[in-house]
Amino acid sequence: MPKRHWEVVEVICGVALPEILCGLLIAQGIPAITSRGGYGRAKGIHYGPAGETEILVPSDYVNQAREVLDLYYASAFETASESDDSQ
Repeated sequence: MPKRHWEVVEVICGVALPEILCGLLIAQGIPAITSRGGYGRAKGIHYGPAGETEILVPSDYVNQAREVLDLYYASAFETASESDDSQ
């Protein structure tokens, strides 16, 4: 089985948002993982370059992942309570 080549599609400071976005990509059928630098993770740093978390997807999913992330940042995904309130 050939190895997959993973590419970074987003770099975000912190831990929570990258994990949420990784879950969103997975929910959309896109394999995704997060990766944090060893120093920032070991020291518990969540800001600046040491606190950056990368979101990676296989190279054949990069365009699809970027489209999903663009939709997220454009607020295209709404929660069930938001859609209920608009009725």
